[in-house]
Amino acid sequence: MKKSLIVALALMSCLLTGLVMAGEVALGVNEQADRNMAISQATKDAQAQLVLQKAAQTLGSSRLAAVWNQLSQEVLLNPAPYIKSFRTLAVSRQGGQTLVLVEGEVNEATLEQMLGRLPAATPQARAEQILSLVCEDVAPGRPALYWWSGQAGLAFCPARIERGLKALGYAPYNPSALVSSLGREITQNVVLTEQQAIAMGERAGTKLVLWGRMRTYPIVSSTATETAPLLQLALLSVESKRVLAQVEVEGAVFKDNIPVGFEDGMDKEVAAALAKLFDLAKIKISAPPQLKVTLELEGINSAAELTRLERALNRMEGLVLEVRRESLSLGRATLVLGTTQDGLAVANALEQLNQPGWQLRVIERTPAKVRIAPVTFSGRITY
Repeated sequence: MKKSLIVALALMSCLLTGLVMAGEVALGVNEQADRNMAISQATKDAQAQLVLQKAAQTLGSSRLAAVWNQLSQEVLLNPAPYIKSFRTLAVSRQGGQTLVLVEGEVNEATLEQMLGRLPAATPQARAEQILSLVCEDVAPGRPALYWWSGQAGLAFCPARIERGLKALGYAPYNPSALVSSLGREITQNVVLTEQQAIAMGERAGTKLVLWGRMRTYPIVSSTATETAPLLQLALLSVESKRVLAQVEVEGAVFKDNIPVGFEDGMDKEVAAALAKLFDLAKIKISAPPQLKVTLELEGINSAAELTRLERALNRMEGLVLEVRRESLSLGRATLVLGTTQDGLAVANALEQLNQPGWQLRVIERTPAKVRIAPVTFSGRITY
């Protein structure tokens, strides 16, 4: 990596960690061959990023996504009216790209006037609710967990089931209002009868009930053994009072050690089983099309660090459906995410990601791409 780029990123790291920072910071990029023209256009790009970051803070993710086309066209074409002051912190050239690091202050009054001219937001349709009556076996020999037991602190839907339902466009019904009125014939039954499940759906006011049992722990055995299924699920219609479809997944038995990817594999098994269940029931999936968001990272010091971030992304419930590694080179990586929302929502979620030993700084956000630099791991800054 060129020395000038290292200096630029080092300076940016100081600014972003609050040692020198006076205003907001953004990185502009341009690929023109002419140096002066490239610097000018990269500076303009950085200014636009400053304005768009401020707009994102003002509008929020969903509102920004709704007005993105009009907003981005105006700001990217001419960001100057919305910049009160700025200064260039560093300029570097690498691999045909000119990078300009800019610190600036946005003219909030001018930006507010422009945002006021944008069209009103269109209300988003609410996801249809579904009552989940799925108990969860979390360990061998331990009692199953199920919310209708009345036990305090239990989730009203297993986490993996909730993620799978949200990916299909359904929101698990919160049954807290029902718990206090349940009788012993309900609370003492780990798996309810079909009639009880439908009656619960009528009380909840949902059209559908997800009914069944799941095992969330792996089974390790060196000999042939009979095991409980991984999933046993049925979809019930409250209106017609009948079972619409059923699925069962056996799950693997591991001879020696639990594979590293067991948790991710379990997520995929649940998602696939739910998709199959709705397909068998001939119920139209109301989920929006899966979006693709490119995530560009700088400051990745090793493949292990990238894997750690990938796992954190996979745990973003209801937002990230798929993480695919596209490239990994010295200090840089590109991931392609399958998401339920656009890159603006992904950027907001990354900024809220709180894990020991690292910090993520978003330096560019658009509906299709998010750029992060630097990434701080274990108290050290990598470039």
